[in-house]
Amino acid sequence: MPISDAVRDFAQLSKRKRLLETEVDSINVKLGALQPIIQEEFIASGIQSVNVDGMNVHLHRQFWARAATGSSADAV
Repeated sequence: MPISDAVRDFAQLSKRKRLLETEVDSINVKLGALQPIIQEEFIASGIQSVNVDGMNVHLHRQFWARAATGSSADAV
C-alpha cells in the first residue's frame, strides 16, 4: 500500500515538532538559569526594564497573599 502525501507530511511534521519541542525545552532551561542573574543586575543597577534588540526585558513581581498558620482564609 503506497503511503499518501498526507501521511508523509504528518510524519515529517511530527518529527519536526519533536525536535522543536526539545529545542524549546533547552531554551527554557537556559532562560531559567539567566533569570536570577538578570534580576540581580537589575536590582544592583536600580532599573526595572531595558530595551535590548527591540525587546523590552523587565522585572515582573507577583505578590501572593495567604492566611498565616492558624488563621482562616477570611483573614486574607
